[in-house]
Amino acid sequence: MPKTTFRKQNYSSDFSEHQKACGSSGPSAKSRQAGRESKASRPESKAQTKTRTGSGRRPGLAPLRGGHCLAKVFPANKMTTPAAQADPTISAAFISQSRYLLREEYLPKIERCLEQLTDEQVWWRANESSNSIGNLILHLSGNARQWIVSGLGGEPDERKRDAEFAERRMVPRDELLDHLRRAVSDFDRTLESFDTARLLDEFQIQGTMTTALSAIFHVTEHFSMHVGQILYITKQLTADDLHFYDL
Repeated sequence: MPKTTFRKQNYSSDFSEHQKACGSSGPSAKSRQAGRESKASRPESKAQTKTRTGSGRRPGLAPLRGGHCLAKVFPANKMTTPAAQADPTISAAFISQSRYLLREEYLPKIERCLEQLTDEQVWWRANESSNSIGNLILHLSGNARQWIVSGLGGEPDERKRDAEFAERRMVPRDELLDHLRRAVSDFDRTLESFDTARLLDEFQIQGTMTTALSAIFHVTEHFSMHVGQILYITKQLTADDLHFYDL
């Protein structure tokens, strides 16, 4: 199996732009305290109670912290209401970054891990309540296909989610990698042709309605979470540094 290489990406400029747009790094401690006291003195409306308890929240969407600042970067009439058209520059950048992360960051890290492991180690699990790396790879493939390839791309949804965790056969690592690579490739192809103007359109995925933006964000952060688990298990089993960013 060939060695994988990694490129560093600098995110510091993004934070600087965020600070410029906000005018500061965030609200002061005094203003935050004043806001909490003011909020505590006001009775909740029924709508607020429903939102806080979760019964009134739309599937796939969550409140954003620091909205007073994010609104300057992503105006409400462009990025936060499904009835409005998404800003094409921001939409294209968001989709491009999501494609980059799966293709150039997360997949190569998994490939590096599997280079270090035997088939037996790929299917090792700490206990029956834990997942093996093999299960996690099947799960990542199924998630990306269901939410993006099927959910946004319109391909048939043939996912059997429970089977991803129930698998106990020792599927060879090369077969697992081929399965994952094809899923990431299909994810990338689907988003490459996705109309950025539809980023705030709603789609039915896993029986609920969610925006394309939420679906893409979900798959990206979900991939990141499980990649972290795969790295942790690999280091446990090999007691070795994976050298992702060696110059």
